[in-house]
Amino acid sequence: MLTTLQISSRYDPAFLKSLTAIVGDAAWGTGPGDTPDVQTVIFDDAFTDDVVAAVNAYDAAWLARVKTGRIEAVAMLRKGAIIDGFSFNGLPIKLDPDTENALVKAHAALSRQPEGAAIDWEVTRGVFRTFDLATIGAISDAAFQHVQAAFTNARRLTDLIQAAQDLEALNAIALDDGW
Repeated sequence: MLTTLQISSRYDPAFLKSLTAIVGDAAWGTGPGDTPDVQTVIFDDAFTDDVVAAVNAYDAAWLARVKTGRIEAVAMLRKGAIIDGFSFNGLPIKLDPDTENALVKAHAALSRQPEGAAIDWEVTRGVFRTFDLATIGAISDAAFQHVQAAFTNARRLTDLIQAAQDLEALNAIALDDGW
């Protein structure tokens, strides 16, 4: 037998259903509520306790879901900051994993070459510079610091996200800060 429950319109019905043991469409539906800020969920009355428990747990579950999304956003911002935000002595250098690997290899190879040896390096598409061992070492050190700064900022933001007690506090965290 079907039954109904009036709930706030702020609840996402699909997410609410995911918090229950209800599977499939036969035992779940939604419709308008008695007022504009209310909606009606329709479900098999065998799931009444489950739906009520889901409604009661909704805010904590929704907050956890939003936090997970924000943490993923921080990871994407970190990756972007690492790759596109690096420069050495005013020269922008794309710092993707291939470049990081090439810096390590170049430093190792140049350290085995005669003093004064240098390599040609494409710093950005079509822009070449010649670097010696000391310069490659300095670029590598600067890249390391750049990457670490991005991870430190990501950790700071992630800690703030995890500490947020509600959506208001979570929404107050400026994810674009510190990059």
